[in-house]
Amino acid sequence: MPCWKAENYISDIVNDVTKQTYENWELIIVSNGSGQAPQLEVIRPFLSADNRLRVISTEIPGVSNARNLGMASATGDWLTFVDADDRIKDCYLESLAEGTTDSVDIVIGGYTAHLVESNSYSNIQASKVSGIDKNFIEMFDMIKKVAWGKLFRISALRNGGGVFDDHLTISEDAVFCYSLYCYTQNIVSIPLTGYIYNFGNPGSALSKFHECSELAESIICDFERKMIDMVDADNEWKNMNYVRVRYMSAYFTICNFFKGRKILSYRRLKKRIKRTVNNSDVKAAVIARKGSPCNINLKIFNFCVLHNTPYTLYLIFTARKLWKKFSKKG
Repeated sequence: MPCWKAENYISDIVNDVTKQTYENWELIIVSNGSGQAPQLEVIRPFLSADNRLRVISTEIPGVSNARNLGMASATGDWLTFVDADDRIKDCYLESLAEGTTDSVDIVIGGYTAHLVESNSYSNIQASKVSGIDKNFIEMFDMIKKVAWGKLFRISALRNGGGVFDDHLTISEDAVFCYSLYCYTQNIVSIPLTGYIYNFGNPGSALSKFHECSELAESIICDFERKMIDMVDADNEWKNMNYVRVRYMSAYFTICNFFKGRKILSYRRLKKRIKRTVNNSDVKAAVIARKGSPCNINLKIFNFCVLHNTPYTLYLIFTARKLWKKFSKKG
């Protein structure tokens, strides 16, 4: 469990771990970056109360480096990740363990999404899968892309070169998971695990602009195409999913430009939007997906792609961002 400036909520997740019905575990907490003293002060009483807890401290910041350190020091046969600002139910480890057999390397689980702003909850269930099959490809992307809510066999992880790329500040989870999926197809799923993902915490990585987002999306697209090719399916189904992957990658790239504070200059931002929106593959994907359900942002994106109007997209997305900003203040 990586933690940075987590003193306000880390006690909750540590308490959750100590209450697990499955008791044969170790928790490796990797305190990283600067200003660690407050969170270490919160953690210290737990260490003296339960010898299954360990702390690694590093001045090097970043969730990827922290997770890599934790993985390298893990002593068990299986490994799961938790984030310091999330929660887990008492059954979390036991639920994941139910999926383990001698022929399984990865157990993927569904989760409960907690929207912090509205304090609402919804269950996101994992489809039943057996390796990389149609159900796996069509399963909700968030389940496949995050590191938490899963169980990894340590030997498969290490033999498959499973490490987090510390050059990526966003989507490093997806790149890590997808590389392992392509290495071993010994994958099963659990509908729900008891993992509670707190979505919308202030300062989360998803709320910020990331310069590496386009690179990460390109890597993810390559992995997704490889996985689609592994499925025993006809070309029509495969082409439909190639389209979906390219479309969503372009959309996420655009959304990244409008996160957090303005990072790119106006000229650079327009140029990069134009490069994404005026791409012929993206336009073909939008046409192929015509009639598919979509929210207001997707509708704006589709219109601007079809009409080759990147500047219209820039103006509308900027206006929506400013409206959200000032409506919250009001």
